[in-house]
Amino acid sequence: MKRLLFVCGLLLSALFSFAQTDPLRQKLDSVFQHVNKSLIPTDYLKEYGAELTPLHRFNGALTDSNLVSNLDAFRLAYTDLATAKIQ
Repeated sequence: MKRLLFVCGLLLSALFSFAQTDPLRQKLDSVFQHVNKSLIPTDYLKEYGAELTPLHRFNGALTDSNLVSNLDAFRLAYTDLATAKIQ
């Protein structure tokens, strides 16, 4: 009986976690709703994502300013790209 209650509670918590919406993402969607997304060749808009680190430094050439010496800097750059993707 306890196992059944645990499984039911786990399923309910999973359902409620998917129902959350991000108010910032809703606002950004309303701002960019009239943009013709078919004209964007890369499917990424820098203005659409959360700019956590300046991505213009990562241009393919290794310099002192774009060296990723720890995992946190890589995570920030990856999160910046992941949030800039237009669905």
